[in-house]
Amino acid sequence: MHNVSEKAASKQQQKLMGIVHALQKGDMKPSQASGQAKQMAQSMKKSDVKDFAATKHKGLPKKVKKENMGVASMYVVREARPDMKESDLVVEFNPLMGIQEKGIGMADVHSVHHDHEEAQRIAAEAYKSCMDEAFQLEEKKGKVGDKLKKTINHLEKQRKAHVDMATKDPKNASKHKEHIAKIATQIDDLMSKMERIEKSKKNVEKVEDKKELKESMLKENTKHSELKPLEDILIKNGYQFAGDDAGFSGKATYKKKADDLNTHEISLFKDYEGSPVRILYFVSEDYTFANGKKMNRGQADIRYNSIDDAKKDLEGVSKL
Repeated sequence: MHNVSEKAASKQQQKLMGIVHALQKGDMKPSQASGQAKQMAQSMKKSDVKDFAATKHKGLPKKVKKENMGVASMYVVREARPDMKESDLVVEFNPLMGIQEKGIGMADVHSVHHDHEEAQRIAAEAYKSCMDEAFQLEEKKGKVGDKLKKTINHLEKQRKAHVDMATKDPKNASKHKEHIAKIATQIDDLMSKMERIEKSKKNVEKVEDKKELKESMLKENTKHSELKPLEDILIKNGYQFAGDDAGFSGKATYKKKADDLNTHEISLFKDYEGSPVRILYFVSEDYTFANGKKMNRGQADIRYNSIDDAKKDLEGVSKL
């Protein structure tokens, strides 16, 4: 988790955090606190709770207005399971309301964070670890299943051999009868195990390592040297490379966090449908481009005749 400095947004929140802080220090018995406070004491980082609890009362409203509750939002990362999607792991919640309002119990909590991007990073790591374990388990099931099949086939050959010997020498069939029955019981037990394993199998796909994937994309992105002057502008203004799509010619996407709720995203294209340069803008502020086109807190798709033509607009937008 990040070590961040947080302040309470209301007296009610500051009071709640004071109780949570007391629980974590051992100054208050769990039986004296609400379920929400106990839940938060277990899931939140002590240093973050201390920052909340230390906020001065003066100037704070009694309660956080509903429209301002987003300021104090936190993010819980749920425990990953193979039947879940990675996008389901991060859930935003209000500390005043607790995670139970979202239908999440403490047994379902992996960690709690103030920063959304940090929560997503932790969720991605937890999801990959979970899916790797699930993938390895399915591989193990396959190997065990194959071994059982070989053992069953081997025992069946032994059983048939005893049957053949008994039919060739009927006078001494009783000598083989016990072996045949014993082998048949072993085969029956192994077939039951094999059936249970087959029924428990799940279709689990291996999850790619995002760090390795990102490094691979960065390496691939160097092929688009024509875009480098534009990429340099974005990097200079705080944007980070977020991916490269082989489905488009020379597409490179960069992102920058604008505030707690918004992230700017800019995608660069080269040689796109006759245009030397194409740029897709997704930003949370208004902007007027050099050609007079206005962008109102949304998407703009601009085609440029050259890198130089694109530089001026990109420089302006990337500073927002």
